[in-house]
Amino acid sequence: MELRNVYTFIRAAELKNFSKTADLLGYAQSTVTMQIHQLEEELGKPLFDRLGRTVSLTTFGEACLPLARKLYATAQEMQSLNLEPAELTGTLRIGVVESLFVSDFLQVISRYQSQYPNVLLDLHMASSLEICDLLSTNKLDIGYHLMDGNDFPDLLHLHQMHSEAVFVANQNHPLSAATTHSIQEILRENFVLTEEISVYHRALQKVLYAQNLKIKERIRLKSTRGIIDVLKYSGGISFLPRYSITEDVTQGFLKIIPCSIPSIPVTVTLSVHKEKWISPQMQGFIHLLKDTKL
Repeated sequence: MELRNVYTFIRAAELKNFSKTADLLGYAQSTVTMQIHQLEEELGKPLFDRLGRTVSLTTFGEACLPLARKLYATAQEMQSLNLEPAELTGTLRIGVVESLFVSDFLQVISRYQSQYPNVLLDLHMASSLEICDLLSTNKLDIGYHLMDGNDFPDLLHLHQMHSEAVFVANQNHPLSAATTHSIQEILRENFVLTEEISVYHRALQKVLYAQNLKIKERIRLKSTRGIIDVLKYSGGISFLPRYSITEDVTQGFLKIIPCSIPSIPVTVTLSVHKEKWISPQMQGFIHLLKDTKL
């Protein structure tokens, strides 16, 4: 049994499209079709139902998929037994929420590159929900997100770090003094916020809804870095994870605005799929993440 045929089968099962599989693997579509046919010939049953341009797993194919993943993972593990980190190759697909790109997460990338110089880091910036969905379909190897760990039972949660979301403004904002302000006082200001799909934005809206309060949202940006830059040159207020603003607060560009409402927690979760083999490339990155403090 050709290992490359097994890998092509795994990817085709995930993408449900031979053409997209060919593009991903750098093959001609005819090559993907031939490899799947060879595997089906060896196994004696069809793995896919072909309906026009789309394909779907047969019952037999569904039963073979987890075994194929184990077979391919075992082969990878055997090949990497005697390799040093600097000798490892391949691609590591990592999903990260955008707010982490302005934290110490960037230092993890730098350290990983120095230890694993031949591994390609394929970074996907997405929402927490999107990252968990991609992990569930094996389109990512590692996910670093803000979702509740119980929402996706097919994911294995390896590590969690805890922070909180805070109100933040320009260092010269009238409310940036050290005194604690009421939520009503803060809500009189104009807000610069992330998209509503963000976990901490929804948590704040829930608290305000319970008190029949509303935010005066004047600017909405998907980029946390963009929000921070806007705050530096405007009189607005935002609500962001503390880890995302630590550097700018330390440098004196921004100040946290103390508020009387209870703290809103933000939990950063490191996840993989339960059935996925933790390769040496993944182990190295996971180890560095666990050693990082937000």
